[in-house]
Amino acid sequence: REIPSIADIQADKAFAEKRGEIDGMIDGEIKALGIKINSEERPDDVYIIDSRLAWHNKPSSFAVRLTVNKKIAGKRYKERYGVDLANPENYRLIVDTSYANPQELAKIIIDGEEHFRTQKYYPKTWTSPAQFLPIQDLRQTTFNKSKVFKDIINSMKQIGYEPFLGEIDVDEYDGALYIKDGNHRTFATLSNGLTLLPYSVTKVESGKPPVDINSPLYMKTLYDWVEGLQYYGGKIGNITQYKNFGIRDLASIENVPIAREVLKLNKK
Repeated sequence: REIPSIADIQADKAFAEKRGEIDGMIDGEIKALGIKINSEERPDDVYIIDSRLAWHNKPSSFAVRLTVNKKIAGKRYKERYGVDLANPENYRLIVDTSYANPQELAKIIIDGEEHFRTQKYYPKTWTSPAQFLPIQDLRQTTFNKSKVFKDIINSMKQIGYEPFLGEIDVDEYDGALYIKDGNHRTFATLSNGLTLLPYSVTKVESGKPPVDINSPLYMKTLYDWVEGLQYYGGKIGNITQYKNFGIRDLASIENVPIAREVLKLNKK
């Protein structure tokens, strides 16, 4: 049985209908509360309703939206509690759930806690292959003919992505993650219908990027990478979000100068 991802669940019609019913009930309660409050004069009463859509459901209300800059919000926590919420050292496990399916995510959390409790190694950071950008030209690799690739696929088919397979090595440059070592493991993960894999980062603070991201030739490398995600993730792994995956769906595509130029993108 195919395991749905969080994105699949959000797109499911039955789920959407049920969620719509629940949202409708909540919205109805807010509207009814507004009508009740306005049914008579209450000069000495003040009602505060904390709701994202209260302004819409109660248009005659005095609606207030409070915002805060992310850096300022983080600073407040640091000043008050002496902690930095964004510091990865505060956490035992960090998982990007953008493309994750619930069962796989639950397994990673459970396995991570068990390894922590028994003082065994477990990868700390996990994400989707859609977060990575390629360094190597995939046309130079022959995955389907590789015994190593087939062995990894068979291993994952039995036990999933286990720590002994190692983390994907990536270079972080200008906010983007470039995959340095782990192409076989990445596509083996997708081939098995898995959406998450662990990675370790080496930050490239300045100087030359891991690959010539200004060269028109790099666009071909990017398109080949996307084709690989579509084939191994969408066709072989039957992962819904990779079946129609396009180059604009790569998480950090706006960080690549040649891609911004060719695709007319704005840097985030």
